[in-house]
Amino acid sequence: MERLRINATIGVNEGFFHSNQKNTKNIPKLVQQLCEEEYQLSGVYVSFIYEPSIAIYLTRNGCPDGGEYTFNLQTIATPQVLDLDKWKESVLRIIRKLKELLKQATVYVEYSKCEVDYWEN
Repeated sequence: MERLRINATIGVNEGFFHSNQKNTKNIPKLVQQLCEEEYQLSGVYVSFIYEPSIAIYLTRNGCPDGGEYTFNLQTIATPQVLDLDKWKESVLRIIRKLKELLKQATVYVEYSKCEVDYWEN
């Protein structure tokens, strides 16, 4: 079954030219809270896979030596998602809220079609 995958890369430290101190916020817990808020708002269930990552760009553009601490959130519209547009709106609302709360200048959002087998009991 062909479905939509969304992947977002988000930084954890505000701005550029910082010393790359890790944000003390519990990112997975924050994402979980935002998913719950979105469900209460829209009735749309969103879940993510969280992976810590490092963005690498030129130090003269503000990247700390060795890269900037970031994280990736990935989600796939399971077969239970009947309204892809509404689901996508909810996913993007959560990502925008993270961008705002973490005071990020940029966020990368990638969309890809994928084939999914969804196995249940």
